[in-house]
Amino acid sequence: AMLDAALAALVEGAALWKTVLPDFTPGSRIGIKVNTLNDQCPTSVAVVKALIAALQTGLGADPGDIIVWDRRLDELTLCGFTESALGVRVLGTQNSKTDLGGPGYGDPVCGKISGKWPRLSRILTDLTDFTVNCPVLKTHGVSGVTGALKNIYGIIHNPGDYHTSLLTALPALYRLPPIRNRIRLTVIDALIAV
Repeated sequence: AMLDAALAALVEGAALWKTVLPDFTPGSRIGIKVNTLNDQCPTSVAVVKALIAALQTGLGADPGDIIVWDRRLDELTLCGFTESALGVRVLGTQNSKTDLGGPGYGDPVCGKISGKWPRLSRILTDLTDFTVNCPVLKTHGVSGVTGALKNIYGIIHNPGDYHTSLLTALPALYRLPPIRNRIRLTVIDALIAV
């Protein structure tokens, strides 16, 4: 009910999903990018389940066309994100720190950011058409707070390269066409915050 009320407040009437995803057609693939880096404060399974239900009822999205994802499958599993728990596909860009299996990262095609060439998750670029960004609310020593922008660190292969230039690198990364064109909505999970 809380998520439905928040979504309803964004757009008058029942036109939320037509406003957020005007180019959605049956068969469009939707990614939900969560944050499972900190298993003490991950995106909650409950919020993601509510988001999946909202996509199904409000948009008519098929569960087979929804992927919940983050950088690593082992982190997702540790935080309770499994296909049996959610009823949709769950993927990590890589399986674990030592098992690099999974969709992986594509070639660097977007140019340099702060002198480095980021490679983007193939889940974002090849396996989904739209993404709902679902970060958590945490404090951060450089940016002050994490959220929508910082959650894209789970999309690139080299987030550590951008910590010293975080304040300029994050907006530059977010401006990359594959990221800015696919992320259509951000729902920050602040049920638990750090």
